[in-house]
Amino acid sequence: MEPFIPQKTAESLAQPPVTGTRHETALKEAIPLIGEGWSHARVFSFLRSKYQEDVTDEELHGIIAWGEKKNPS
Repeated sequence: MEPFIPQKTAESLAQPPVTGTRHETALKEAIPLIGEGWSHARVFSFLRSKYQEDVTDEELHGIIAWGEKKNPS
């Protein structure tokens, strides 16, 4: 079964990230995926495939960890 991606998140993921807003965009994309029960590793893999290497692994892991703290489930 394919993982569920909320429509608004899917629309955002379909667009290339804009320089200067990538951190904020990654947050907005990660939070709904975490809310749908995606694991840290799955969200990371998904976002890593979208963002260029100038968005570091450390930054993506930090974004996901922050989103996990905001999601009490």
